[in-house]
Order: sequence, then structure tokens, then C-alpha cells
Amino acid sequence: EVCRSLNGLALLHYDAGEYVEAEKLLRRAIAIHDKAQRREHPFLATSLVNLAVLCTKLERLDEAGQLFERAEYIQDTVLREDHPDVAVRLHAYAGLLAKLNRVDEARAAQARADEILAHQAEANPIAQ
Repeated sequence: EVCRSLNGLALLHYDAGEYVEAEKLLRRAIAIHDKAQRREHPFLATSLVNLAVLCTKLERLDEAGQLFERAEYIQDTVLREDHPDVAVRLHAYAGLLAKLNRVDEARAAQARADEILAHQAEANPIAQ
């Protein structure tokens, strides 16, 4: 729960444009997961994706790519391929790919994210 709270606080700081504080909180959440040997936990993947988004925003594109790769590995290990968190990662990853001028790959990632979300909406019409 501490990691989830840190992640939530980091998002608030990110939205406020306080990127240094957001990064500190996300790195702290990641460190807690690592120290607790929860290296394949879905919440760790969430923090990694959020840090990757921040790195993309700050033009630290190589670092963002590495973070997305680590999150993808975790999600591939512990989540279904059509899990909503996978769609979130793919959507964010499409942003990185677009910045790298890998337009076709960005479109494919975004299309897959949209497909997952559409499938989720069909499967859970009440949740909308």
C-alpha cells in the first residue's frame, strides 16, 4: 500500500509540473518493491510505466525505453495480454515511439491499446 500511495502522490506532483518530486517518489516506490524482492509485481510495473512517462516528458528517451521494457516483462509474466494495465503501458509507450519518430510502431502500440480497452468495455458494459 505504501508503494501505491507513493505512486499516487507522484502522479499529483507530475500533474502539478513538479517533476523532480514526482521522480523521487516513483524511484522510492520502485526501490521498496526491489528491496522486498517483489520484482514481478504488477504495482511495480505501474510505477515503472509512470517513471517512463516522466522520462519521456523530460526527453530522457533511452531511460524511458528501458523502463518500458522492464514494465513489459513484468506484465507479460503476471498479467493477461488483454489486461487494462497493458493498455495503459502500450498507450504511454506509443508516446515514446512517436518522440523517436517510429510512427508505424507508435500507431501499432496505440491500436493494440485501443483494442484492449474496447474488449474490456464489451466484456464489462456495467463498468462504463
